[in-house]
Amino acid sequence: MTEHTPGPWKLNPVCMGSPTDNEPCDAGFEVIAEVEGYAEPRVLAMSIMQQADDPTGWLATDEANMRLMAAAPEMLAVLQQGALIYKNWSDEQLRAYLPTPEPAFILAARSVIAKATRS
Repeated sequence: MTEHTPGPWKLNPVCMGSPTDNEPCDAGFEVIAEVEGYAEPRVLAMSIMQQADDPTGWLATDEANMRLMAAAPEMLAVLQQGALIYKNWSDEQLRAYLPTPEPAFILAARSVIAKATRS
């Protein structure tokens, strides 16, 4: 399986086009990664709104979504470290020997890790 682009990933605001006094630029955000062997940062995701003066509030929502994407490699690493502690425990052992809510957390972490890594 192909690995994801290594982190850290960063969030950058972007302005596309040439803003004028009468018309603002199209604004948005991009998630980038500094990748060894690339001269420029690699753009992993981009979200552009039609106008910077966003009356709908979608620009703020896009920023929140892109911040979440930028944090993904670090969140995955934290979940993998936490799940590693119980890597040899079966689901049944987790439920039988750990206090609530730890088994639910470890099982959820395993599920999210599998979703992110297809393992």
